[in-house]
Amino acid sequence: MALPLRRGFRRSGASLSLRLDAQERAVLTEVLGQLATLLEADEADGPPEDTGGGAAPEEDPWEALVGIAPTASRPADPALARLLPDGYDDDDEAAADFRRYTENDLRQEKTTAVAVALDTLALDSDRIGLDAQQADAWVRVLNDLRLVVGTRIGVDADYAETRLDDDDPRAASMALYDWLTWLQSTLVSALMRR
Repeated sequence: MALPLRRGFRRSGASLSLRLDAQERAVLTEVLGQLATLLEADEADGPPEDTGGGAAPEEDPWEALVGIAPTASRPADPALARLLPDGYDDDDEAAADFRRYTENDLRQEKTTAVAVALDTLALDSDRIGLDAQQADAWVRVLNDLRLVVGTRIGVDADYAETRLDDDDPRAASMALYDWLTWLQSTLVSALMRR
C-alpha cells in the first residue's frame, strides 16, 4: 500500500473539506463497503433455528414496534463485538438485556454513518466538502474502521511500540490503521477549530 498524501481534513470558516486522490478514495470506499457488510452480515443470519422440533417462537408485536431484538447475542466475530459491545462486563443477564434494547438502533446508526460517508465519497470531485452532520458521521465511521482494523491486527495498549517488518502479512493493514488514525485526528482537529 502506497503511503497516502498527507492533506487531511481542513477547516475554512464554517466548512470542512478533505482532498483525496483516486487511490485514497478507492481505499476508503472499499473499507467502508466492508464495514457495511460486516454490520449487516451477523444481523442477516436471523434468530437461531429451533432444532427441538417445536414451533418457532412468536414475534412479540411490541418488541417489533419499538425495535427490541429478542434474540440478540454477542457477536462471534471479535471485530463486530468491538462495534457492538456488551453494556455490562460482569453481569451476563444485564448485558443480554442491554443488547436486546440497544443493538438494533446501534447497528442502524452505524450503517447510516457508513452510507453518509459513502455518499460523500461518491461525489465527482477530488475535494469533499462536509457539513456538520456529515462530519459527525465521518468521525464515527473513522473510529469504527479503526476498531475493526485494529481488532483484526491485534492493536492493544502496547501499539505505539509495535513496528512490523514489510514482509509481515499485517503490514498493509497496519499502514491502513495508521492512515485512518491520522485522518481521524485531522478531522477532530479541524472540528475543534471554530
